Amino acid sequence: MPSISEISRDKHDLLQRYRASLMEDMLEDLRQQAEKNAEEELFAWAGEFRSRDEIVQLYNERKKWDRRFLIDTYALGIVLLLATVGLGFAFEFIAPRPNFEKDVSATAQAELINSQTNQ
Repeated sequence: MPSISEISRDKHDLLQRYRASLMEDMLEDLRQQAEKNAEEELFAWAGEFRSRDEIVQLYNERKKWDRRFLIDTYALGIVLLLATVGLGFAFEFIAPRPNFEKDVSATAQAELINSQTNQ
C-alpha cells in the first residue's frame, strides 16, 4: 500500500504535467498569433501587437518619462538637503543662547548672578 507522501508526490507530478501541457498549448496558440501578426508587421509590446512606429513612439515616451523621473528625483534630493541644512542654521540662529560665558566656570557665574540678585 502506498504511503501518503508517495500519493501526494504522484498527485503533484500529475498536476505539474497537466500545467505543462496547458502552457504548451497556450504557447502554441500565441506562437501562431505572433506569426500571423508578424506577416502584418505587428510586434508584441506590453501584451498587445503594435506597429513598429507605434513601438518606437512608446519607447521614446517611456525614455522621456524615465529621464524626467530621474531629474525630478535629483531636484527633490537637493531641495531636501538644502532644507535640512537651512533648518539647522535657522534653529541655531533662532534658538535661545545660554547666558553663561564660555571661558568662565559655571559655579563662578552662578555666584556672580546670586550676588547681583542679593544686592
